[in-house]
Amino acid sequence: MLLVPSRRGGVPCLTPQMLRDILADDERLLSLSIFDAVEHVKALQATKLPFAALCGLSEFKVLLSVRSPFIGSHTSTASSEQGIAGDHDTGRLVITVEKLKEIESAIQPDGVVGLSDAGCVDEPILKKRRTAIDRSCRWFEQLMTSKDASKVVVPATVIRNSKKFSAPASNAGIYIDFANQNETLGSRIAAIRETLEIQSGSFVVSHAESVPAVIGSVLSGVTRIESALPWQLAAKGKALCLPLSETALQDVLVSSAHNRPPVLLDLNDPAFRWDKAALSSGEISCRCYTCQRHTRCYIHHLLSVQEMNSEILLVIHNLTQLVDLLRLLRGTTEPHKHKQLAYLALFQV
Repeated sequence: MLLVPSRRGGVPCLTPQMLRDILADDERLLSLSIFDAVEHVKALQATKLPFAALCGLSEFKVLLSVRSPFIGSHTSTASSEQGIAGDHDTGRLVITVEKLKEIESAIQPDGVVGLSDAGCVDEPILKKRRTAIDRSCRWFEQLMTSKDASKVVVPATVIRNSKKFSAPASNAGIYIDFANQNETLGSRIAAIRETLEIQSGSFVVSHAESVPAVIGSVLSGVTRIESALPWQLAAKGKALCLPLSETALQDVLVSSAHNRPPVLLDLNDPAFRWDKAALSSGEISCRCYTCQRHTRCYIHHLLSVQEMNSEILLVIHNLTQLVDLLRLLRGTTEPHKHKQLAYLALFQV
């Protein structure tokens, strides 16, 4: 399932009702970065409301994450012995374990990811890296002393490197905290599987920055995927057009590479000026509001005049596409594995 990223007191570009129309009841999951959460602490302490209620999404579960997927899973500034650091609109912030406990008390999340100074999958364990790993394990042990320790989601860095780690600590789940630094998709899948062989949790959370990364995460055993891809593509004027049925997928795969319909449309292209088809048309159809009511030429016009509705309509479409893709890929049986591999073939990974 998709962890929908939130920012500045809501989900960017979408109203609560728009989000409900896209997601099923069991898919209503939000993620919030601790760096974004800082600005809501005082308001939530004054009103005593949970963050989900502040967003108008009271029925949604909230995971208090570390890095915002809008920025990336890598650290933006160097961490120290006190805590992890990151850049925010208000400047450079340092989140300590005590600060994280304060944020958790205000946000009232269903899960909170332990602090970790994560590195690349293929990064050698040298003295500097060992120091960062020891620091992450120490932060996790401090966090586990809190009264809400049952909500703590254990970082993969701790699982792979802490000798003191024990199974009961991961009851709430596992967070794949590897920083994405140009490693291959195969390396990332292997690292995730290696982590899950050491320890299993009730759920596994990972960040994905592309459609192949989303599919690879599902293949490796991840159950909750945090991604800002729908918003990042919409900001560039691009729309996902995935074959979201078995028939459509097979038709695309058997066709020659140069005859395949594109899986990504750049609506800035002047070629769409007179195109009255929906974003996803023909056998590759989409259930979203945008495809049911608007055309490619209309979205192209909105982009050409820099109208903000273009981003809203593209976010609705892209988020619907990603959610429907995950519905198709969900499961561990052989038919599901076949679909996952088929979609990877579609992207020629």
